[in-house]
Amino acid sequence: PIARKWLASDDAGQQRSVAVALRSLEDDVVGPMLIQQLGELPVGARAVVIEELGRRKYLQGREAVASQLAHPQLTETCARVLGTIGTAAEVTQLCRVATGRGAAAAAANDALHTMRAEGVDRALRAQLKHGDGGLRRLALDILAKRLGAGALPDIIPLLPDPDRKVSRKAFALLADHAQLPQALAVVKALPTYPPTSRTFAYRALGTIAARAKAHEEITSRLLAITDAGVPREEILLNLHVLPCPAAVKALIAALKSDALARQDAAGRALLKWPNQPPPELLASVRTAFGATEEPLKAVLAKALDHLVRLATVNLCKGKPVTASRPWQGGLKPELAVDGVVALTSYWSSPEPPSAITVDFGEATPLSVVRVVNYWDGRRYYQYRVEASADGEDWQLVGDHSGNTQPATKEGNLFRFPTTNARFLRVTMLKNSANPGMHIVELQAFTNLPVAEDKP
Repeated sequence: PIARKWLASDDAGQQRSVAVALRSLEDDVVGPMLIQQLGELPVGARAVVIEELGRRKYLQGREAVASQLAHPQLTETCARVLGTIGTAAEVTQLCRVATGRGAAAAAANDALHTMRAEGVDRALRAQLKHGDGGLRRLALDILAKRLGAGALPDIIPLLPDPDRKVSRKAFALLADHAQLPQALAVVKALPTYPPTSRTFAYRALGTIAARAKAHEEITSRLLAITDAGVPREEILLNLHVLPCPAAVKALIAALKSDALARQDAAGRALLKWPNQPPPELLASVRTAFGATEEPLKAVLAKALDHLVRLATVNLCKGKPVTASRPWQGGLKPELAVDGVVALTSYWSSPEPPSAITVDFGEATPLSVVRVVNYWDGRRYYQYRVEASADGEDWQLVGDHSGNTQPATKEGNLFRFPTTNARFLRVTMLKNSANPGMHIVELQAFTNLPVAEDKP
């Protein structure tokens, strides 16, 4: 009786005291009393009771808590407690709250994620058929959080959803959880999707291809779709998400074609090209640029500028690097790939032969390497430059082993036929001034125009 009286008061101190006291009583004593009193209490006291029911995980209080969910001052508390004691029966209410904003929506979202009662997933799947796109989108997101890749059977049917936001969410979740088989199924179904959904599909395919290392296979399947299924120009326009030799070949063919629409699509794809472009791609863009007129010429000019910038990026800068011997003092090998060409920043090893090896992380097209040694106008260095795809078989791409010319700030430039390499190694053989081996900067490029020969 005292507890009921104090809970019903407006004194927050009394309410807190009751909450502490109730913790010493058994569920079968406290639970029924709390449920019976809940609707008659002031809002602050109701919050205390709801929190206590949740702390006790008193399942019989579920309906009483759910009855207060619509109260704006109690929604957050109720949602949080239902995450502990709620069942499938509360899923619909919680979904409506979760589609809103603020702390209450966040609490409802968390509750739907954590509820473990039987039938919750089934109740969420029922929301996927709701006419409200916001509820469909929410249910997708919650199912993916709860089930991970197990939610793919729920995600895939909503890929072509007429609601743009639902389709985008479905493809984003597909990108997070799908593997190659699901990606190939999407490619096969692509002609049946509306254009807006296809836009999201290409992005998802690019993400899956990167994870599955399947750029070539996915690209070849896309290119096999006939114009009757999906316009070739659309596929060309989106090949930038699948940078691989097959995509390069298709873009070059489009640039060489007589179809201006395909040339335009290829040019616009290359505006977003993310990787180092191979020389043949650069050459094709230059040729197409010289043979066309406005407005396509403007597109190709921008694409060419973008590709040249990518091609002239120093691939060694900031990459992991190792040395075959201990370095001297603080002159560690990382200083040879820090992008700084200065006599205060260089790698030093006490004696020959000494090598540094740069790891690009993946096979990368190389056609130019620059080595800048310590320069003083007199000393010269001798060394070899090698590239490798696997770190075991090495290809000589620069031979300076017979050099007697003094080192300069410009360094020595080695051009060679493009090779795909993950590793680049410079083995220092001789310093004419002393036993120390020094590299101020090591640079590598996919392509380097003659005008860019200086560091």
